Amino acid sequence: MLNKDKNRTTIRYPMEGKIKSNDMKVNCLIQAQLGCIPIQEFGLIQDTGKIFRNAIRVSKYLTEFLRHHSQKNFSAQLNSLILAKCFRAKLWENSPYVSKQLEKIGQSFATAMVNAGLTTFSKIEETSPRELELVGLNP
Repeated sequence: MLNKDKNRTTIRYPMEGKIKSNDMKVNCLIQAQLGCIPIQEFGLIQDTGKIFRNAIRVSKYLTEFLRHHSQKNFSAQLNSLILAKCFRAKLWENSPYVSKQLEKIGQSFATAMVNAGLTTFSKIEETSPRELELVGLNP
């Protein structure tokens, strides 16, 4: 369902056919997490947590490796930094759900904030407490 479903939001880069291998499963779960697509099955939620714990470590080490061994390949270094940032934030680099990175803000309130047009930290900062309360944030 996360890969292809006409009735709901799916991953950014869908794969052809059914999810058959572990590689495809990991790819799908990473994209679902980064795209703020809710994962309903408990086992998949646990798998996603494990994937992201390892992905944060691997992307950090990739960045360090490229910093020391690839002095002339700036684009590889930049992309590894963006990847590491995405894994830490659990969001795509251009996601409107930036508020999910704030403490005590979950998926439902982050979605309400996106629907209210609060898609950057500067917009959130400029919003009055009363307006945030109208969006759904408890005082």
